[in-house]
Amino acid sequence: MPIVQLPNLKMAYEQDGTGRPLLMIMGVGGQLVQWPPDFCEALIQKGFSIIRPDNRDVGLSEKFDQYGVPNTQQAFWRQAVKLPINAPYTLEDMAEDKVQLLDHLGIEQCDILGISMGSMITQILAAKYPQRFKTVTLMHTNTGKLRHGIQTKPKALQALLKRSTIRNADEFANYFQYLFSVVGSPNLQRPPEVLKEAGKALYARGYHRDGFKRQFTAIMATGDRERFYSNITHPTAVIHGRKDPLLCMAGARAVVHAIPTAQGHYFDELGHDIPSELVPDFAHIIHELAQTVD
Repeated sequence: MPIVQLPNLKMAYEQDGTGRPLLMIMGVGGQLVQWPPDFCEALIQKGFSIIRPDNRDVGLSEKFDQYGVPNTQQAFWRQAVKLPINAPYTLEDMAEDKVQLLDHLGIEQCDILGISMGSMITQILAAKYPQRFKTVTLMHTNTGKLRHGIQTKPKALQALLKRSTIRNADEFANYFQYLFSVVGSPNLQRPPEVLKEAGKALYARGYHRDGFKRQFTAIMATGDRERFYSNITHPTAVIHGRKDPLLCMAGARAVVHAIPTAQGHYFDELGHDIPSELVPDFAHIIHELAQTVD
């Protein structure tokens, strides 16, 4: 697995397939190996060369421990009363990391796919660096408006934040399975044993509790992202689930409404995950979107 020195950081990434380049950006605390293998293979079979980086502060990419550990509870409070949040970095910094990776790889233009926090970074990338991207796919997304965050189900948010207490691989394996039992698609769950094995592998590879907190604070510090949307003119697909307990449907619909070129693809049984049963649908949407641009 390559680890490259970029101007901002050392970044780990993987590139698989020989087709049209597709940059894939993972969600908060997630590592590049968290993309389900069947989803990656489906995209490769559709003719993509998939580029999966570890975001800063997770996996094998550089950690930013020199900035300390942010107080997430204080950040929640400051967000609620609309006060500025002092974060070690923002999603705009994380977006700049990805441009530097594309420069390193010599990729002038590619398609881009982001999930959850990755979709938020993708919005910023498409707006600030429009010439670098052909199409945009946003999975499990929102605008960053506070009113949409308030609609997050408390149990789902608590499950996400529970990782800050993890102490070993077995605990993380159990946590990972529990997390997706809460936030995932209720009727389309991947087997518990598969999730637990994935959790063990993630912990061993590069679990970083403090990095998760810094990423989470970056989301809150970046705030409402609608200021970027008028600059997004690429063909855009929004994939979202009506059973997502973390990011509500209203937030996804607001993204579709605010980006003139966006089309919404809403799934009745989809939560905050990538269930194997829906992988063919997702790959088809991304492939069909790419076909609209040479």
